Amino acid sequence: MSARTLVRFFKLCITACILLAGAYFTVKTAYPFLNELAEPGSGGDIRSKDTATSVKLLQQTRNVVAKNNAHAASVNSIIDENLPQYAAVNAPPIPALPAPPPPPLAPPKPKIQVRLERIPGLVIDQLHITSVLGGKDPRIMVDGLLLSVGDIVDAKRRLRFISIDQTKRIVVFGNETQTFEKSY
Repeated sequence: MSARTLVRFFKLCITACILLAGAYFTVKTAYPFLNELAEPGSGGDIRSKDTATSVKLLQQTRNVVAKNNAHAASVNSIIDENLPQYAAVNAPPIPALPAPPPPPLAPPKPKIQVRLERIPGLVIDQLHITSVLGGKDPRIMVDGLLLSVGDIVDAKRRLRFISIDQTKRIVVFGNETQTFEKSY
């Protein structure tokens, strides 16, 4: 036998195996599934070992859908029973006179003039800002202390860290009466 003949025979055997496997799949899986789709209940029982897996899956899906439909029907009946009471209670109100226009907004407060000045006993320039963390929760490091907005810088003079202006690269400090800016 020549090599060519052997290759042809091998290809023929492979093709025959593929066709037989396809036919077996069709007979065992696809055909019962199609019959079950056409006639529900004709594929056998879910608990039977002889029933095709695809048919079992289809029957289980139908059971789940039937249970969900029953639940939906019971919920719909409850809603239908209570709908007239709900509609009477939540009826739209009779339109009244139009609402008066809202009062005008108060003019914005003028910004306080900020100057670098001496606070008795403390000079803002003597504060050493070593790092600045901007963003949603700004923080600064002053003289080795990490401070958040509102933290006290000098308790004796009630000086607090107010905010950071990242565009101008300025840190704002203040007490009850004044605010002070220091560049970083």
